[in-house]
This record gives sequence, C-alpha cells and structure tokens, in this order.
Amino acid sequence: MGAWGRTSVWLGSAAAICALGVAVASPASAQQFDKRIDPGADREVDPLVIDRDPDGARYVSGELIVTYRDDASRSQIAAANEQVDARTTDRFGPIDARAVVLPEIEDIGSRDRRQAELETARRELEADPRVEAAEYNFVQRTQAIPNDPQFPQQWGLPRIRAPQAWDTTAGEETLIAVLDSGIQATHPDIGGLVAGADFVNGDNNPEDNNGHGTHVTGIAGALTNNGVGVAGTSPEGEFLIGKVCEDGGGGLGGPAGCPLAAQLAGLIATADFGGVNVINMSLGGPACPTVQRDAVDYATNRGALVVAAAGNDATSIPSCPAAFPNAVAVSATNFDNGDSNFSNFGPWIDIAAPGGSTAPGDPASEDILSTYPVSTYAFLAGTSMSSPYVAGVASLLASQGRGR
Repeated sequence: MGAWGRTSVWLGSAAAICALGVAVASPASAQQFDKRIDPGADREVDPLVIDRDPDGARYVSGELIVTYRDDASRSQIAAANEQVDARTTDRFGPIDARAVVLPEIEDIGSRDRRQAELETARRELEADPRVEAAEYNFVQRTQAIPNDPQFPQQWGLPRIRAPQAWDTTAGEETLIAVLDSGIQATHPDIGGLVAGADFVNGDNNPEDNNGHGTHVTGIAGALTNNGVGVAGTSPEGEFLIGKVCEDGGGGLGGPAGCPLAAQLAGLIATADFGGVNVINMSLGGPACPTVQRDAVDYATNRGALVVAAAGNDATSIPSCPAAFPNAVAVSATNFDNGDSNFSNFGPWIDIAAPGGSTAPGDPASEDILSTYPVSTYAFLAGTSMSSPYVAGVASLLASQGRGR
C-alpha cells in the first residue's frame, strides 16, 4: 500500500477565527495612538501566561488591576503596593487605577501555587484602607461569529456549542487523520492538508471519487472565517488523508467500499506517521475481526484517539471499529435533538453528535451541510457525519493551551 506523500498543492492553514485575547489596555488616552502604523515593524511580543481565578475566569498571571480611593496620595499608593511587592506597569489616571505586576508570584512555576499566592495578595490589597478594589487582570475574548456564508445552515455547530469553544481554542497544532474515501484537495473550503496516501490503489493520490471523505473532512475542519462556504468544527486543525474506501462502482454519491486490508494499512501508517491526535473512521460493519481491533489498539498505543461511526442500521448489534474498547463509538442525533431513526444504538455507544434528519421526507436542511466534490457543498445524513464532529471536538481539546 502507498506511503504518505507530501505535496505543495495540499499545503494550507485554516483561516484564524477572530478570537484574540484582550487584556486591559496600556494607558487609556487617545494621545497614545500613533497615526503612523507600520505593519512591517519588527517587534518581540511575549505570549501571555494565563491562569484562572477560583471561579474559573481567565486572567494574566501575576497581575492585578488596583483601584485606589480618591484621597490616596502617591506615597500612600506606593506604600500599599510595597506591602505585596507589586510594581506598577500602567496608570489609568481618570479612574484612579493602576495595573500592577507581582514579579515574585509571576515567576512561580506551579500554576496552582501562583494562583493561591496572587489571591492572598489581592485580598491583602483590598483590606488596605487606601485601596478601593483589587481585581485580576482578566482576559476576555471577542464574540465573533464566522463569516462563512452558509454557516447559518450548519445547525450542528451551534448545537455542540462550537462557536463558544472557538473563543478558547481552534485546533491549533493538532493533526486529524481522516481514513475515508479521500479528499478533493483543490476544494476552496479545504485547507491544512499535510499529507495523503491511497491505501486502496497504492499511490499518493487520494482523490475522492465518492464525495464521502470530502464531506467528512469538511465537518471536522473546513476552512473557517474565510468568507467562503461553511465552517469546520476544528478550524485550525491540520489533516492527514488516508484513502481506504473506493467508490464501489457507484461513482459520486454512491456506496463506498472500504476493504479491511486498506483500513489496516491506513491505521498502521497513520500511527507510524507520528503526531496524529485523532483518527476519524466514518465507516464500519457488523464484522469485528481481531486484526482490525489490533490495528486500532496499535494506533491508540501511539497516542491517537480513534473515533468511529456507530452505523446506520437502526440496530443494537455492535458495529466495528466503533465497538472496539479503544475506539469512541458515535451515534447520531437529529435536528430536534432526538435519536436519528437510522442510528445504531446500545450500551456500546460512547457519545452522540448531530447526524441529520430522522425520517423520510424531512427537509434536507435538517441534514448536515459540508464540503463536497466538485468544489460544491451538500447535505448528507448518517453517523458518518456525527463522527467527525466528535473528532473535531477532540482536536479542540487537544489544542488547548497551544494557540490562543
């Protein structure tokens, strides 16, 4: 079977969701704005170290915003700061406040101890008669909705609260492997493709002749906030594409066949590629061969989370690879938050995610909209659509702390 191939036509990165951290600004004065903006200016910016207060709110490590009483003199303010070894970094004269940093606390390696020490200092400052209030230098985020024109038709993303998750993480520095029918690499809403291989035909050209793989990949991580088409669950995740399914003779939109040998080769090559966080397998069947379980275990033991579709037979009979102990089995929910009538079910299911309409005749808009050949979009339904939502969320979880 083919080895992974890297090709420049696949290189890309997901457009950044507008979710930058906003700390308290430097001195709040209109005179501080320089009209001569130089976008090419070189500057070194230290990344913010973020901690959380006892209620879980995010703040800049080792920093406080202190508001002083109107009658407090400069010397009294200095004395108040001195008692906790705080150093003023910014002054906000019109509101009698200062931003202060506590260097000794800032340098503590343990996040829990850092937070405890800062809380002690904050309370000590608030108890000072010269201080009105002492608060954390909280970090907030812009509340952006992506500008992808078909996002309003993607009911699944708001249902799993993906936009709220994007305010914290967008899948930065994560790698999702999609073992499916391939990909339309030139789709205008697909990016972040790192490498690919065709394990059915034994080459490095996993072109999607069926459409299923392109649709699944778009759900997991279509380019987002790029003004085109749809949004993806993990907007900045990158992708490894393994073609393990052929069109089965039905062509675009027809049934896809996924030989076990191709699946095994894809799983092993994916595990050996290194650095893969999540493997999505929107495929399966009632046969549960030991060798398939072994391949899933092999990938899991090398750090990848295997996420698989539970199947569309409306039965409790386990479907594999989803039902294997080291795989996450994903069933489908419908537009009304009920179980999709086609979805498999049973105690072997791990989680459910949006998968589409529940009965014949339901509006197509109640299915799942995603990328599709040839440079188009389509509504499809199935646990195949549910699985990449979970894979995308797993990517978001894995990326926490790596980007924003």
